[in-house]
Amino acid sequence: TEKFERLLKPDIFASGIKDKFIPQKMGIPSKQLHSYDYSGPYAGFNGAVKFAEDITAMFTTPTWNFISPPWKGKPMLEGAMQKEAK
Repeated sequence: TEKFERLLKPDIFASGIKDKFIPQKMGIPSKQLHSYDYSGPYAGFNGAVKFAEDITAMFTTPTWNFISPPWKGKPMLEGAMQKEAK
């Protein structure tokens, strides 16, 4: 799971009970889908609304203010200007 996470760099990770904790420790929001994980049920229209609320809460929680995103430490892209050959 860790190699998979490092390779794909997901914004969110949906998994089962056992795989949930590795992404969480890596700072990736994780939703357990095999059980309701302290929330739910997600059946029908009301369930879809509840699921959307839960996902939104994962991204807007103040907890994310305590970690530094990788792009703040170093730039994602680096480049240089070169003169054109005549």
